[in-house]
Amino acid sequence: MRPLLVFAVLVLSAASARADAVVNVSGSEPAGYTRLVLIALAFCSYLLIRYTAAHFDRVREAQRSVPTPVSLLVAERVARAVQRRAGMIAAIGIVGVPALVVMHISSLAILSTIVGCIGLRGFFIARAALQLIERAPGGNALVGGANPGAPTTAGVLGHTVIVRSGDEEVRLDVSPRTLAAARGHGVPTSVANWR
Repeated sequence: MRPLLVFAVLVLSAASARADAVVNVSGSEPAGYTRLVLIALAFCSYLLIRYTAAHFDRVREAQRSVPTPVSLLVAERVARAVQRRAGMIAAIGIVGVPALVVMHISSLAILSTIVGCIGLRGFFIARAALQLIERAPGGNALVGGANPGAPTTAGVLGHTVIVRSGDEEVRLDVSPRTLAAARGHGVPTSVANWR
């Protein structure tokens, strides 16, 4: 849902920037670009309303739901999926900045910078979750100043995967589809605790 909303805002900005350039060059407002701007504005408004409704549904579901433990394998699969998606968004946003500056579309360059920053934030949050999982007993190595005796646990609250180790906690908001796919390939918590 978020990528669609970002795409709609980018289309709206591009259409309005193109319409402004055509109006400034020709001195008259072409009907085609006005129509395109209105369609993009309506689409963007629709997606914004849907995103707001989905956000409040998630908040309400998180308040009603009970935390359920999941294995660290499920948390790792979710974190890797979030890291891949956020890395792709960051790459597209960051690469888009110089391309849009060269094309003299500064409003889209600013939006591309914002998209890149959002992607980087998601990437580093997912990386922090993966580092907590790696610090778990039986993980690859103890990294940083983590307490080696603190157990690493993972749980799901609504559509949020929570990874805890001692005093540290990382929360990953994921889509229901990503969570269901990770749970389908994960090891049950009872089996994961046998070793």
